Amino acid sequence: MSLNGSPASVADLMKRKLYLIHPKHDQSSLIEVDIVRGAVGIANAAIGTVAALAPSDKFEIKLCEEEVDEVDFDYPADFIGITGKHGQGGRMRWLGEQFRRRGKVVIFGGPHATLAPEEVRDYCDVLVHGELEPIADRFFADLHAGSYHREYRGERAALDESPVPRWDLYPSHRALMGSLQTSRGCPFECEFCDVIQYVGRKQRHKSVDQVLRELDALYEAGFRRVFLADDNLTVYRKRAKDLLRGIAEWNERQGERVSFGTQLSIECSDDAEMLELLARAGLHSVFIGIETPNQESLRETKKRQNLDVDMAERAERFARQGIQVIAGSIVGFDHDGPDIFERHLEFAMRTPIAIFNVAALYAAHATPLRERMQREGRLLDVEVALANASTNIRPVLMSLEQLEQGINWLIDQLYAPENFTRRLLRMIELFPADLPGWNASDRRVDAEAALASHSILTGEGTELGPLLGKVLKAIREKPSARGAAMYALLIWAQQRHNRLGRRPPVEVTAPPAVEPNRSSAPRRALAVVG
Repeated sequence: MSLNGSPASVADLMKRKLYLIHPKHDQSSLIEVDIVRGAVGIANAAIGTVAALAPSDKFEIKLCEEEVDEVDFDYPADFIGITGKHGQGGRMRWLGEQFRRRGKVVIFGGPHATLAPEEVRDYCDVLVHGELEPIADRFFADLHAGSYHREYRGERAALDESPVPRWDLYPSHRALMGSLQTSRGCPFECEFCDVIQYVGRKQRHKSVDQVLRELDALYEAGFRRVFLADDNLTVYRKRAKDLLRGIAEWNERQGERVSFGTQLSIECSDDAEMLELLARAGLHSVFIGIETPNQESLRETKKRQNLDVDMAERAERFARQGIQVIAGSIVGFDHDGPDIFERHLEFAMRTPIAIFNVAALYAAHATPLRERMQREGRLLDVEVALANASTNIRPVLMSLEQLEQGINWLIDQLYAPENFTRRLLRMIELFPADLPGWNASDRRVDAEAALASHSILTGEGTELGPLLGKVLKAIREKPSARGAAMYALLIWAQQRHNRLGRRPPVEVTAPPAVEPNRSSAPRRALAVVG
């Protein structure tokens, strides 16, 4: 029967149920903002894209964003699809085992499954390597027919094959930002990065019209903040400028303008037109891999675009356009000695960058760095969580204990109230008096302000309270910086939350393994081919 009491159609009865899960991270992260209970920082487009690729006449889809909703282990699905990055690998394995014990067919895909198949193969029935778009028709036909293969391998997609994600199925009302990927790939060759192994060095692009269609869907879903989830938005400058002009014109037509964030590299700041277009389009925050002030370490890791650049001065260029820089920092390179932590702090305090995401150098799967560490016998044969101070590399110029202690000292110093406030006030000082599309009565900023103030004044970081007055005074004098400042305060509270260990541990330890396709629970009779 259908929900309204009328007989269900034959087509409805033939539909397979597909439950798509984006799991929690194994460790609390800086960006996920889990001080906001039952919310996610950046909405996940992957599960919505898979849902859009599945034929609607053959599949009934349910999405689960685990940061928002608990996983429904009793949902009567024919297939459980789970995707995630390395930092979600433990949770993926645990969920896969739980569902297989209940007799479900589990499918793994995404970056972690592609780059580290040996870690997940025993926890799923079907493993999808690579990108789904080129093989989607065959893949879903096989699932629907019940004659699926153990493994599928998708090549790199032409991005015009990628559909608008099913945001109508996603808990959009509980996400602080939407997500839209306008390109895949990066031409740079940083030794520690797995992007080129997963999506390639040749960057592929969506057309401007395709991007705007996705923006329409995000806007319809209620998003007024969107993260452009490219690995490097501005690396191909002509294309980036055309895209930014299109976004700016689209934004100007909206009743409420949308604010954007993205990832890019520091060298684009030598292009004044690019900075102006970023601001005009509504790019109000950018994540930049600053990595290290140590020039020898930059050469070591082939981060050539950062060499011989005054990164503090370049960060000021973004601030003068009303763009907040969020910096990624790495310690533990082969040329980093015990003095590197003080060097990082000294650099940071010369910048208007309030937010630094600090991590130890880590040899991720399939990266050139991992291969080199294996050759040199320095890859640690231990399971380590992807937390800030964790690494799987034996350092050259310091001990593992020095590395861990140094990272903890650096994070504490960067987010000490006096240091954090000093950098934040410098950013506010540099911001322009007026920003394109900025709205002083912006409800999103008001909500962010409430979240930040609540977190700071009720336990997550009460020590910042005495300095909060200086920040609020600066915002009153420069109201265009209000949104950026409130976001920085929210992330500061999240950092304090992480340091205090407030998030309950995520279950990632699987129970004893069961043999593939054998379970105490009954399994739907599906033929496995291959």
